[in-house]
Amino acid sequence: MKKVIAATGVTLTLALGTSVLPANNEAGNEAHAATQPYYNYTGYAAYDSSFFVDPNFVRAIKYHNVSFNGYKIQGQHQAVPNSTKNIRVYDQLIEINKETNNAVSVSIPINQGQVSRQAIENVYGTNYEFHSEKMSNDTGMMVYEFDGSTVNIEIYHNMADSATIT
Repeated sequence: MKKVIAATGVTLTLALGTSVLPANNEAGNEAHAATQPYYNYTGYAAYDSSFFVDPNFVRAIKYHNVSFNGYKIQGQHQAVPNSTKNIRVYDQLIEINKETNNAVSVSIPINQGQVSRQAIENVYGTNYEFHSEKMSNDTGMMVYEFDGSTVNIEIYHNMADSATIT
């Protein structure tokens, strides 16, 4: 009988002892650093232009974290009048601030027939401006604004032709 009482006492002590421990488990509540989406494109853009409608690419644009051939696109705030130069890397034209060597913008060709206007709207959304000189609904420029980043997409007969990201 003493063994049963002793075993019950030890079990009861363990059960009560663990119930009064603090409820916050610091090891389980650690904050983890959020990672920003990024996209690094290397090579010819017109070869396979499907990357342009990749949701990961669009998210990286929104977070200002896109690089083309080693040049991170910093945006127009890097532009200073008369202090930019254009360089051609593969088939992209990259505008560089001559003083800081930061990329201001990139112009990329999009292989005609690979990226439709509908595919762009599906990934980028329908919140854009459409500019057309001839009042055409299928030829003009789609302009997206993303918190400091701008994407201009040339559309010809509802298909993307080229784009500029700043």
